[in-house]
Parts: sequence; structure tokens; C-alpha cells
Amino acid sequence: MIHLEIERNIAELHKSGRLDEAVFKALVPSGAPHDFEGFQFDYKFFLRPDQPNDDEDHIADLVRDFVAFYNSMGGYILLLFPLATQSNVEKFVTDNDKINQLTGTYVGNPIGIKTYSGAAAVEGLDRKFVLLYIPKRRGSEKPRPFIRNSRNIGTADKQKFIIKKGDIYCRYEHECRAANNDVELLTFLFSEREPSVASLFSTKIENNLPPRDPNLIQFVGRKAYLESLWQWISEPRRPIKVLTAAGGLGKTTVAYEFATQILDRPGSGVEKIVWLSGKKVTFASLLGRMVSTTRCDFENVAQLLDNLLLQVGSPTEVIQQASDVEDKISLCIEAFSTLSVLLIVDDVDSLPRDEQNDLYSTISQIIIAANVHNDNSRVLFTSRLELLTGREQRIAMQGFEGGDFDDYISVNVEYLIADEKQAKRILENRTKILSASAGSPIFITSIIRLVSLGHELSQAVSDWRGKNGEQIRAFAFEREIDQLSVTQREILYAMQLLSRARVDEIKEICELSSVELETDLAALKDYHLYATKGDTASGTVLEVPEPIRLMHDVTRGKVPDDRRKLIERACLSAKSNSEDPARYIALTISQTVRHWKNGDYDVAESYLTGEIQKNGKIGEFYCLRARTRLFIISRKPEQIESDFEQAEKYGCNPFDLLKYWFISKLKNGDWRGLYRLHKRKASIAESFPVFNCCRVMAAIRIADKIIDRTPAEAREYYSEALKAAAEYISSGKSMGYFHQLRALMNEAAVGHVNSLRKDRKFNEPELQIFRFVASCLDFHLAPTFLVRIGLTSLDKWIADGAHGREIQRHRSTIIDDIDKVSRYLSAQSKVRVALTAECERIRARV
Repeated sequence: MIHLEIERNIAELHKSGRLDEAVFKALVPSGAPHDFEGFQFDYKFFLRPDQPNDDEDHIADLVRDFVAFYNSMGGYILLLFPLATQSNVEKFVTDNDKINQLTGTYVGNPIGIKTYSGAAAVEGLDRKFVLLYIPKRRGSEKPRPFIRNSRNIGTADKQKFIIKKGDIYCRYEHECRAANNDVELLTFLFSEREPSVASLFSTKIENNLPPRDPNLIQFVGRKAYLESLWQWISEPRRPIKVLTAAGGLGKTTVAYEFATQILDRPGSGVEKIVWLSGKKVTFASLLGRMVSTTRCDFENVAQLLDNLLLQVGSPTEVIQQASDVEDKISLCIEAFSTLSVLLIVDDVDSLPRDEQNDLYSTISQIIIAANVHNDNSRVLFTSRLELLTGREQRIAMQGFEGGDFDDYISVNVEYLIADEKQAKRILENRTKILSASAGSPIFITSIIRLVSLGHELSQAVSDWRGKNGEQIRAFAFEREIDQLSVTQREILYAMQLLSRARVDEIKEICELSSVELETDLAALKDYHLYATKGDTASGTVLEVPEPIRLMHDVTRGKVPDDRRKLIERACLSAKSNSEDPARYIALTISQTVRHWKNGDYDVAESYLTGEIQKNGKIGEFYCLRARTRLFIISRKPEQIESDFEQAEKYGCNPFDLLKYWFISKLKNGDWRGLYRLHKRKASIAESFPVFNCCRVMAAIRIADKIIDRTPAEAREYYSEALKAAAEYISSGKSMGYFHQLRALMNEAAVGHVNSLRKDRKFNEPELQIFRFVASCLDFHLAPTFLVRIGLTSLDKWIADGAHGREIQRHRSTIIDDIDKVSRYLSAQSKVRVALTAECERIRARV
């Protein structure tokens, strides 16, 4: 039985709540423990007498592990003791009440640990054993941090604690680790903590987030700030946090990134995210000027309260009946007491200075009062001022520096600079940009943008420092229009006249084919002249930001008269004769959802078929029908596939389309189809970690199916899955799915080993297996079971006397790989002594 089957068996026992002889036998088959530990099981051997102080420390160490298991996936801990004596540790773990009482003092409340004890022969010796069942934390409950320290095991000057107040521990792979400063572990703790297909597509938290800033090329760095925010979400009775910094340092960007990370994390306890912004204008660094925002939610405190009440579901008539601010505050407290909300108030400093503290005080009053009844609600402010906060309530942000600065420069250069020599000069002189920009993201982008438009770096920096920078950037925008082709100007002009339009509308107005339009839209996107807005509430729409729309006169003068008149007439006709497409789509979606809620999927299908017959060029309708057909057993996969293809053809929102297209293929076990779909839509799919996770899973499942028939081909798929997963993790494309990707890497590694064993090309594949295991260290993949497989294989290969000459021929590389494994093991926070000793023993044999 390979390790994955063992882990699945133990997981099933835990899920069913078993705590009996069957669990003991699963952990100690044939009288011996497994030679590895996993996510949901651990071994503790107490076979030597210890000092009383040691017993106290062992107990603290156990409590820390109890909480780590509880915060993660739950599991079993098996403790072995000698028959002849009874230590304080044994007395502790055999007393169920004491275990839960002590654990409760460290995390606030007991966590429901259960015990099962007995005696058995283990590795040929009679032992007493205690088997502990640690339940899995409920999805709606936050991870438990420690609320006090254990005893100081350091000195008075350099204190050290086994259990440290504020630490959040989790069980990850084969060890228990603090998650406080690791954003991947924190997102794992706030996920459903299931390495299954179902957990890849969690139900999104309801939200009113605006579209992502089209001027943001790529989110880079900021790991420390995100870790602080994740830790804050888990802290009890700390409902308020302020991101504070000077303008242009990325406060809004970090807040938005955090909100998007938390969307798929039901373990956060958040039921709704409400985003309210006071920002009217912002600096669009890729455009080089101040621009109006797509929306402004408040201009004073009363307006903020009105919009907040609307977002949390208060009826309009109730809000209108609230006679003053105090009445509205009472309504907000009532709402926050029952609904767990993450409220993000962006750009507090858009208000006059004397009103900013008033806003902060009002929202603080609401959240503090509500937290008496509901401790899950939180408020995050972004502000240049520190408001009335204490030190622990603030996260002070700085500009990019160090590695983050280098990464941000590289991203901008890659995006904006086509000339390799020019790009190299910028990277070599990046300190000039750091000096001029003070690490501000928008300043960095603006300077590099000026270079991309023909300025020398020194001159661009000089202009940025001077007062004429704004005029230069405004001039540069007109130059961008000059660089567009005639067709691209026509498309931009049509979008400026309509403000919002569907892809098929623009295609008809400008008389273009799908391929031509797609190519020209990509060019316009390069200049960030429009944004794509699309979700299940409004459909997919192309939107031109207000400042660009207001420049339609500039574009108008650059479009030939005959084409200009045709476009103007077509746009006028589209406005006067057609219903707002976004509203029409929203109504259709709303009606469909009502049918879904009633379980009337046949009715929903019939309704959507009728709408498609009337309007056959709206991609969202095909996607909705495909989603509906997923619930109708009699519908063939080919019908669903056809709907998804039509949805793609007619411009359905790519994320929603891919999400349900992937779900369809997962449901039908169409792994090759899923694999090909990810490959075909890689430019979109690779931006979403969930799709990357599916791609890796598909490669593994394909390999699993063909391994017996064509092991060499299967090995290629396993290798690709392993490398792709490692690449997604290292390049930041795994956010929220790090845990699933690591689990899939383990599967891919096991499959690769099995493919070597099944390949007839290798009569004795042990050396290849060891070398593969050593290569896995390059991907930071070294679970105990895999390292042991590699070392055991090498030991067997050496023991075969027929390989004497081969050993001499490969001696140098074998020793290098053994040393590589040994160094890796020694560098781990929890040194695996037995494996390190095994490396030394085998090395001596070589």
C-alpha cells in the first residue's frame, strides 16, 4: 500500500469519527509504525525516563501539536510508553478531562480531544499506547491562536517559549509549524483544508468589489503586509486595522489584493465583503495623468452610512426613515451583529481633514458595539493619516525596496519596454529610479512609461522630478492615440461614444471579423484604453474610463470623415434602439437563478433556450445553459460542451466560463479535455491559481490511466505536473492553492517512481529512482516517505554485486546526490535524524 492510500485510509477513519482498534492497526500495521508521518497522523515515543521539567515541556509540546492538528485537518497522535513505568506525560494523556482543560487554557476553550488506550506489541516489544483523536476545526470557525505563553525555557534576557502567545500553529505535511509569517500557510488555514477536487471551487463570498485597476500590470511583493492582514483576521477582539502611508504607495492595491485572496476562504468567517471608496480621482501611471475613478461611494459620513446599509441588505424605505446619523448607526450595529462583514473603507483622506476622524470614530463605534455579539466582522481603512488608531491597529506601508523593488522594475520593463538594450540600461540604472520615486509603484511605472515613449532615462527621471511632469504625461497620451492604427482608432471612438458595449456590438458597428477585432482589442488593451467588466450580475462589457471617454474629440479628429459618420450613426442607433445590454443580461441571470433556487432546472433550460433563440450572440446565456445542464442527468456531455464553446465564441466572461467549463470536465472525468482546455486558454487560465491546480491534476490523472500501457509517456505527464506545480508555487501563481499543489506534487512523484518500476527499459530501475528523488529537492519536495524510497532504492542497487563496475563509474555523482539529500535534511527546521543517519550509512558503502 503506497503512502497516499495509507493517508486516504486514515483520513476516512478520521472523517467517520473512528477511535478504536481499527485506527491503531492502520497506524501500526503488522506491529510496526509507518516509516513516515502525514497530514493527519503523528507518532510520539516516550521510552526513556525524563526529568520533571522535561515532562512539563513535553506536555507543552503536545498541546502545541494538538492545536496545530485542530487548526488544520484534525487527525490522530499515537503515543508509546514502556510497560514498567508511568511518567507525568502518560498520566496527562490518559486523562481526557485534563487534556481538554489544559488545552483550553492555551486557546480559550477546549477543542474536544478524545483518548483510546491499551497495550500491544510494537516492533517486537510490549508497549502501552495512547491514541488521541483531534477533531477538525469547523469551516466557520477561525484558527485558534495561543492566548498565553508556556514556561520560559530560555534565559531572563533571551526568553524562549514552546508555546508563544499570539502564535497560530498548523499541521502541514509531516510537521507542525507556526503560520503567522507564512502567507501560504495562513491561506491554507482559512481554506476548506481539503485536498480534493470539490475544494478547488469554493463558493465565493458575496462582495461588491470594483473591477481590478486596469493600470495595475501585476501585483508584486507586499508579502509582509498581506501576512499581517491574514493574522489580523484571525485575532479575536481586534476588529479594526488601518493601512496608512503617503499617497501613491499602494494602499488601495494591497487592500484589494487581500480582499480577492479572502473571497474563496470560507474559514475566515467572513460572509460578505463591502468595498466603499471615497476616491474621485486617481493617478493612472500607465496613462500618466490624474483620472476619475469608476465610482465614488461617499463624500461624507452620512452618505457612507447610507451606502453601507444598502450593501448589508437594509431596505431603502428603512434607510430613508432613519431621521439622523444616530439612527443609521443603530441600524448598522444591528446588521453587523448578525452578518459577518469585512468592510473596506478606501481613501478616507478624500474627505476634508476634520471629517476623517469623524468617519473613523463613527465606523469604530459600529464595529466595536457589534463585536460584542459577532466577533467575525472587521473594518479595514486605507488612509494617509493615522487617524485615531493605536500602534497595533496600524500597518504602516513603505515604498518598494530590495527584492520587491527589483521585481516591480522587472515587471514594468518587461511590459513596457520592447528594446532589449533599452531594457538592460534601465535595469542597470534602477537606483536612479529608486532615488526619484522613493519606491512608489505609480511613480516607478510612470518613469518607465516615459522611457517607453522615447525619453532617455536620465531625462525621464529629471522630468518626473520637475513640475512639468504632468504636462509631459498628458502630451504622451495623445501620442499613444497617434500610434494606433486607423481601425484601432475607429474601435476606440465607438467605445468612447457608447461608454459601455458588448464585443459583438463593436464588431458590427466597426464591420470587423472576430479575429480582426480580437487583434485590435489586444492592441488597445496594451495601452490600457479600456477595461473589461464582467461578472454574473452584469455580464461581460467593455468599458472606457471616463477621462478617456471625454477625449473622444481628440480621437474624432483622427478618424476619416466617411468612417466617422458611419460609426456615429451606428452608435446612435445602438443607444436609441437597444436596451442596455448589461441590464438585459442581469435580468436574465436573475430569472435563471430563481429557477435554480426552486430546483426547476428543466424550466431554467427551457427559459434560456428561448432567450438564446431571440438573442443568440450573448455568451453569458450559453454559459448559463451549460451550468443548468450540469444538474440535468439526461443531458449529454456533448451538449454541455457545445454550450461552453458558444459561450467562448460570443465573449462570455473568461473566468466564469473557464470555472464552469473546468467543473464540467472534472465531473465527467474528461482529463485530456481539461488538460487541452488549459493549454488552449493558458493566457487567461494561468492568471487564476485554481485553473493551474486543475491543469496539474489533469496531467496526473492522464498519466494514471496510461501508466500500465505506456509508462514512458506517463512519466512525461508526471514530470510535467511536478515541474508545473513547482513553477506555479515559485512564481506566485498558487495563491490559496499551495496546499492542493503540494499534495499533487506528492502524487506526481509517486507516479513517476511507479512508472520507472513498470518500464521494461529498466530491468533494475533503483538508481534512476534514487536520482529522481534527489532531483525532487530542487522543487523543495522531500517528504519522509519519498526520501526513504530513494535511499532504499539506492541501497538495494548497491547491494546487487552485479553493479560493481557501475558503482565505480557513477560513484562521484552518487556521492554528490547523497550529500545533496543530507544537506537538505540537515537544513530543515525539524531535522530527520533517522534519514540523515541512513544517508551517512549508504555513503560509507559507496
